[in-house]
Amino acid sequence: MAAMNTRCCVAIAAGTFALFIFAAEYGRAQDALCMDGYASLDSKFASGVTVHVGPPQSGGFAQKVCAASLRWEKQELPVVLGAAQVDVDLLGADVGLNTPVVAFKIRQAGGDATSSYRIYSLEKPPRLLRTITGAANFNAADVGLDGRVAIWTDDAGAWDGIEGLGIGSFAALPMMALRFENGKLVDAGAEFQPVFDEQIARLRAALAPADVKAFKESGGGAGSAVSTAVLQTKAAVLGLAWLYLYSGREADAWKTLEEDWPARDLDRIRGEMRARVARGMRSQLDGVSTRVPKPGEIKKTTVFDQVERAFVQNGMAFENKAVDQLPRGIRLKRPDEGGEVTQQDKEWLVLTVDSAGKVRDAAMAAPASDDILVAAAKDWKFIPAFRGGKPVACRFKLYVAPYR
Repeated sequence: MAAMNTRCCVAIAAGTFALFIFAAEYGRAQDALCMDGYASLDSKFASGVTVHVGPPQSGGFAQKVCAASLRWEKQELPVVLGAAQVDVDLLGADVGLNTPVVAFKIRQAGGDATSSYRIYSLEKPPRLLRTITGAANFNAADVGLDGRVAIWTDDAGAWDGIEGLGIGSFAALPMMALRFENGKLVDAGAEFQPVFDEQIARLRAALAPADVKAFKESGGGAGSAVSTAVLQTKAAVLGLAWLYLYSGREADAWKTLEEDWPARDLDRIRGEMRARVARGMRSQLDGVSTRVPKPGEIKKTTVFDQVERAFVQNGMAFENKAVDQLPRGIRLKRPDEGGEVTQQDKEWLVLTVDSAGKVRDAAMAAPASDDILVAAAKDWKFIPAFRGGKPVACRFKLYVAPYR
């Protein structure tokens, strides 16, 4: 069971284990499990390997940095000795390497725009399987509950500063979907085009024709003196082109530029984008998957339901069969809503957690209602449920109560 040295609230899942929920320090949201030496995790996996995250000790005092290591049989493998932020994105999941893994997100300095992602096996002795760098964020998940666990990330390091625009200039960083196939890590965005299309639709809806016209008349070059609206339009057009590039549709990326970018600047910006893609995250990968699944090819995975009888919802099969182990919390936090703690603060949540340990659905068990808690729960992370020695998707109840 995961033992977490944190403060504030405790949650108890149906019948078997306790999970600690930590609140944001000084009222701010935490982006990582450990930030500037605050909070820690010691979780022993079934293989006997313990995942440790927390501030290193010096002379009996905790330092204001975060460290991580893997421990087993009086041995220790350091992951990072000191960083501003260390998070555990996965613990116990299988990302396609046929072994349970733990994945760490590490930001060396608080002001860094990008972080690194280190994947270790959890067998004894554990070993480093892969390191990926240069993204603002990493989040492995089975987004469609179809059994395809992908590492959702971005190429922020390659695109930061393009056209004089920093990462913060973009409403949403374009996504990348990475997957292990036969032991090789590939850009698999083409396999997830419907997910990319959702973000494309949002960006297009926010583009005003008048703003596009003004941008096309501006000249487009990075040194052009333009208004804030034109800069925002430039960022949105670049974002659309990136989304097409990273979802296996290069022709659509160049078509977007032809329609929405100043004509006399097209050759320059295409060359700039190609160069940044080439030296970005794809330079760390083993290839690019161009396979686009056919309609109906991707099937929904089975969700093992521990709440009620078997049923089908939105094409998803929920089977009321026991799992060997319910999901166990890694990083759970309940927002500090203020006010006096009452009996009503003790609430039941119904969560659907995928095989990567990420929450795909959260709701209050009737008749309670707490929209703030439900929203917070969608960002929680778990060791996934296990059945027959394999991580599986699971729907279960979680009891959340104040911890004093």
